[in-house]
Amino acid sequence: MTRTGRSGTPVYLGAIERNAVQSFMDMLSYPGEDRFSTRISEWYDLTSRYRKQLFELEKESYLTLKTTEHKNQVILQWLIGTDLQ
Repeated sequence: MTRTGRSGTPVYLGAIERNAVQSFMDMLSYPGEDRFSTRISEWYDLTSRYRKQLFELEKESYLTLKTTEHKNQVILQWLIGTDLQ
């Protein structure tokens, strides 16, 4: 989504959030074990369309980072759920 600013240049609105929602919804038909990796890959591809908005990492680095973060979250949730903190 864009609009034109006072200077005539595009102003980007909410693409990051839109991409996250679109990626989430697109993955609902995938098997549970494939959803996360497919979702982050699609989010990256959608976001890459708007490079001026957000482009910090190459795709492989982004996927590795997000996969590691996800694994850490799963471990922490398991520890909390089993009182093994």
